Amino acid sequence: MPLSVVLLLGSYDPHTKSVMYALKEKIAEEFSGTNTYAYLLEELLIFNEESHRFFVIAERWSEKRISIFIFTHAEYPLDNVEVEIGDENIEAVVRKVIREKYNVAIRKVPIVDKLRILAQLSVAIIVIREKEETRGGEVAELIYLILNNFADKVCLFKRENISLSSMLMEFLDYMRIPIRTYNSIDELIQGVKRYISYRMHGRKI
Repeated sequence: MPLSVVLLLGSYDPHTKSVMYALKEKIAEEFSGTNTYAYLLEELLIFNEESHRFFVIAERWSEKRISIFIFTHAEYPLDNVEVEIGDENIEAVVRKVIREKYNVAIRKVPIVDKLRILAQLSVAIIVIREKEETRGGEVAELIYLILNNFADKVCLFKRENISLSSMLMEFLDYMRIPIRTYNSIDELIQGVKRYISYRMHGRKI
């Protein structure tokens, strides 16, 4: 079964980050066995193998552990490895693992290319606006995705009491980006799971 990514974007303040972690966990539970992975952009590194036989997604999901996922360019899983880490550089750890397993070198993908690759792999891109007083990095990422023709995968979920600027609202309306509101984390989780389910079955809501 080919890879399906759900890309979660949002501010990385501690509160919003905890909401995205909870959402990530529920997505993993709901879509277990479907080769669907929910990823937070900040937590990932992506590498290309030098002869382009495969690519690597490395996810740091705790202070002392990373997951290394290896996929063909046809988006089928080849392998995954769990690695304990200490003070080592994550890039160096990933390079060492791949060199030992496949005897090849890998190249880290720059951040903008990382966002583009994940968007291409994504069945759904979920943008979370949980708090108003953030730096708005997720808005910049949202606009990048829209301008690079990924608008049809994007849905913005925002707290009921959060206001968006009139310019942003007009831009979202113009690009037909769906906006969902929620009043609780449970409501957010249910809405996101429903949106992903319809996207995976080739339907829009």
